[in-house]
This record gives sequence, C-alpha cells and structure tokens, in this order.
Amino acid sequence: MTSQTKILLVLGAGKNIGHGVTEKFRSAGYRVALVSRSAKDGETTPEGDLTLRADLSDPSSVPPVFAAVRKTLGGPPNVVLYNAAALTPPSDPQNPFTIPLEKFEQDLAVLNTSAYIAAGEAVAGFEEAKADVPKAFIYTGNLLAGATAPLPILVGLGTGKSAASYWIGSASGFYKEKGYK
Repeated sequence: MTSQTKILLVLGAGKNIGHGVTEKFRSAGYRVALVSRSAKDGETTPEGDLTLRADLSDPSSVPPVFAAVRKTLGGPPNVVLYNAAALTPPSDPQNPFTIPLEKFEQDLAVLNTSAYIAAGEAVAGFEEAKADVPKAFIYTGNLLAGATAPLPILVGLGTGKSAASYWIGSASGFYKEKGYK
C-alpha cells in the first residue's frame, strides 16, 4: 500500500531544533509525530501533532514508535529527524576513561543504536511512500562526527556521533539512486 500522507517523525523532540523543524514542516503541510521521554503518550498537541513517549536509550522502543505513527497518522513517516542526544561526563574531568561503562553504553544506544534502528524503519517506510514525496532521514550532529577533540567531557558524545556518521554515509551512498536522503 502506498502512503499518500506527508509525515514528519521527530525522535528527540525538544524546544530548540525539534521545535523549529516541526514548525517548518507543519507549515509545509506535514502531519507531525513528536517523540520524547517526557511526552504524554498518544495525545495530540493544540497544533495537531501526535505525541509519543519513548526512551531512546532502549533500542527496542524504536519499532513501536514507527508502528504507532503508521496506525495513528495513516502511514509511515517519509521524513525522520533523529535529534536525540546523550552526554555523560567522565567522573574525572581529565580522564576520558572514567565514564561508567553502563552510562557509556546507554549513551551509545541513544546516539547510535536507536538511530540505526530508526533509519532501518525509515527506509522500510520509504518503500511504501508515494514516489513524489521527499524521503529523508536527518540525523542532527556536530563537528564531533568528523573531528576528534581532546576534551574528555565529549568522548561519549563524539564516539556515538562518529559511529552513526559511518553508517549514515554508507546508507546515503547506497540509497542515492532511489532518491532517499
């Protein structure tokens, strides 16, 4: 079945980037689903956006989000914004290896693993979307994906952004001919 609806899914819907992007897409006629840890699950905002609750430090929370968007908004999202982030500072500000392992892995789940699963779900939905709607997976980042900064506080964030940068670049090349961005 081909989806006829333009849908934006924002994973990590915050007041800054998430809010600005949401307004832009909503004004272009998109239906919007906003995902955050603090959202009221399954409610509608005054602007008409669907809110969903998910903790992206748990990668198994991602597929149900896409299922809820399909069910509630009538199809898969054709634009996915992955805006979630995590940063655990090292206990010793001068030693990047003092981030507790559990917290390091939890941050990597947010920054890389859940994003990877979301991208896979997005691509599956792109296959269903009309040919004339844009199809994009947008991962908010920073220069940490391509540069190494000697700042212990950024080691977890930089590791996650760098890991995601690799598979995003690879997928971008692979799906270029299909017009997926």
